[in-house]
Amino acid sequence: MIDPRAVVAGSGVAIAAAVVGATVPVPELLWPLAIGLVLAVGLGCGFVAGRRSAGRWRSRARTGALAGFLGGTMLAIVLWASMSNVLPRAEYSPFWLLNALVAANPIGIERVPWLYTGNTLFWPLLAAFTCLFAIEGYVAGGATSG
Repeated sequence: MIDPRAVVAGSGVAIAAAVVGATVPVPELLWPLAIGLVLAVGLGCGFVAGRRSAGRWRSRARTGALAGFLGGTMLAIVLWASMSNVLPRAEYSPFWLLNALVAANPIGIERVPWLYTGNTLFWPLLAAFTCLFAIEGYVAGGATSG
């Protein structure tokens, strides 16, 4: 059984990460760490959800997966909004760094320029974050003790 209160608590980790990721500037020395922490927020969502839920490991893992999925959705929406300049973001914040990383063509984006124009980046970003965070949440939720 999935505990809704644990899911909300786990998703709160992503909300906190979204606020910090969009507003706190990061020194250049810590840029790789900041990007890694943003991509590992799903572990935090699953850990908190797993700790707050009761039951066997499968129940905690499902709760963590749902918290990670919702957290990844929220983080992807805020990241997309900050990349699209709908929401302001601090210069050199973790979200600014992710935007610079995508814009710097490290993944061959020049071959698929439609991926980074207008609103089309939202769907791949949403799919990537929700899947990644759901998997991370499942692992962390199942690995924690309730």
